[in-house]
Amino acid sequence: MSGLREKLDLQHRSAFPSHVPKPNVLIVDDLPANLLALQALVQDLGYNPVLAHSGSEALKRVLESEFACVLLDLRMPGIDGLETAALIRKRKSYKDLPLIFLTSREPSLVELSQGYSLGAVDFLLRPMDAEILKSKIRAIAQLSVERGIARQEKEEEIRKGRERLGLLFEQLPIALWSTDENLKLTFCAGSLYGHGDVPRPEALIGRSLTELLPAQEGREHRILLAHRQVLLGHPQTYTEERYGRLFEGTLRPLRDPQGNIKGVLGAAVDITERKFSEDALRQGKERFELLMEGIKDYAIIFLDPEGHVEGWNGGAERIIGYWAAEAAGMPYVRFFPPEDQVAGGKAERLLREAAKSGSVRDQGWRVRKDGSRFWADVLVTALRRPDGILRGYAKITRDLTERHEADEKIRRLNENLERLVQTRTASLEATVEELKAFNHTVAHDVRAPLRTITGMGQILLEDFRGKLLNDQAESYLKGIIQAARRMDQMTQDLLAYSRLSREHVGLEALDPAQVLKETLAEMAPDLEARKAFVERGSIPAPVQANRLLVKHVLMNLLYNAIKFVGPGTQPKIRISGEAQGKLVRITVADNGIGVAGEDQERIFGVFERLHSQEAYPGTGIGLAIVKRAVERMGGRVGVESAPGQGSRFWFELFRA
Repeated sequence: MSGLREKLDLQHRSAFPSHVPKPNVLIVDDLPANLLALQALVQDLGYNPVLAHSGSEALKRVLESEFACVLLDLRMPGIDGLETAALIRKRKSYKDLPLIFLTSREPSLVELSQGYSLGAVDFLLRPMDAEILKSKIRAIAQLSVERGIARQEKEEEIRKGRERLGLLFEQLPIALWSTDENLKLTFCAGSLYGHGDVPRPEALIGRSLTELLPAQEGREHRILLAHRQVLLGHPQTYTEERYGRLFEGTLRPLRDPQGNIKGVLGAAVDITERKFSEDALRQGKERFELLMEGIKDYAIIFLDPEGHVEGWNGGAERIIGYWAAEAAGMPYVRFFPPEDQVAGGKAERLLREAAKSGSVRDQGWRVRKDGSRFWADVLVTALRRPDGILRGYAKITRDLTERHEADEKIRRLNENLERLVQTRTASLEATVEELKAFNHTVAHDVRAPLRTITGMGQILLEDFRGKLLNDQAESYLKGIIQAARRMDQMTQDLLAYSRLSREHVGLEALDPAQVLKETLAEMAPDLEARKAFVERGSIPAPVQANRLLVKHVLMNLLYNAIKFVGPGTQPKIRISGEAQGKLVRITVADNGIGVAGEDQERIFGVFERLHSQEAYPGTGIGLAIVKRAVERMGGRVGVESAPGQGSRFWFELFRA
């Protein structure tokens, strides 16, 4: 052994001796550029590089070959470097396999702790010194060869020392046994005995399986039934779980020289690690397949330093239209519209910027195989070797044509909407000016004749009552005066309603209880004339409102409360308020004639009357003014009522 090591030391700088296999070095990295760089470095050492593009592929490789060491990318999609290392360590044969983690940025303390706990030899930061990495791999590979030689010598010793077969059984994670035709144990060996509820071999020999495997739910134990099938000449295989481990058992007939079955030969193996590795591989495969499914919407393209296509995924085939074989070697600029293909144009500029800053993002038009254009969101990343030399580029492209068209449509709609708003605003401003002029005309030119009619009618009534006017003429004259006054009042209400719609309303923090007090003082003569009883409850303060409008609202609601009562009924009114979140609701409740449910929304309209002028005189605009005034202050108004049961008019204002 020492002679072989001396030969190995002398020849290590060039190559391993012909009778010594080249050490395998597993290289795991998700970036092709990194794989190619590490492959060249390992080949320079004279070793055999084995490449894996992901953690799941690395696990497959360790099942296929033996390795002197593993160069493992710390951060990878799917199964990362730490998870891959943990799964490799699950295999007993790789519990001492040297691991070197490679990373592009400084590992965290957690990553360092996990890595070294998994047996990491070192963490190397990219870009790394190639000679340092070579020296580490060289030392590790030499150690691996020495271990391999030691293992061969041990195996040779085992082959020569067959007398130690019993000891070997004790070292193996296996249980061996045999029974006679009555299913009594005649032989037991293996390291699986003596653990959990399984006795040592010497305590089992001579005992019957019928005793050791009691019935389950009134039926013979399934493993006992399997032994009985073997006695009939039918080999059996089964799995069993004990104390958290999974075992696979195999049963074969034990025959005498004449071929007669004289018992059962059984073996059980702990397959927990294998099952775990199989599950991990299956999960890794599922994750990889899901990942591949998820990137169908992206064109992933690898370019050489000159901008020619080296790699092309299925997403690129779907989006751009070329098969991977067609696209190989194509210049990157071919996928740009003609105006961007010129020398020094957009295509060249993107590659220059990516090479300078590491990556560049762009959105713009690209061209498919059939000549049609699509709106692309593109990320171009420069790929460099550990020594900093540009290896090429990775380009990820997503087709955002539908989104771009939708954005353009929204932009055009916004432009059209803005023009429409400007047109409508100008029209509205003109209408407002016309309305102002109309209001001025109504306020002066219409009300003046009405006042003349009222005044002259009153003069006629006072000067000629009982002289030239008989009772019928006097009645007609009173009707004319009353109609003119009603017309004048209606004109004033219309003007008030119009002003509420167009004039600026300033809001301030005020106490509604104080405004109510002022309103009741102004209405005192009318309330006393109708012998109205008014009760005031508490009202939360302050609210955000306009003092004049609040007074106007309260006055209209109070006038309605004393007007719309049954004949001979004393008006009774209660005014109160309550907080409701960000709002204050003020209620004016009366004992009046009430409002039917189907009319409760209609009464807030202009000129909406439920009763005749003779029964309940008025203009039909008061509640419309209330509604408009409350809405101008940002609130709401409503009523709760039923015929003959009074009404509860309410309005809501925001708390200050």
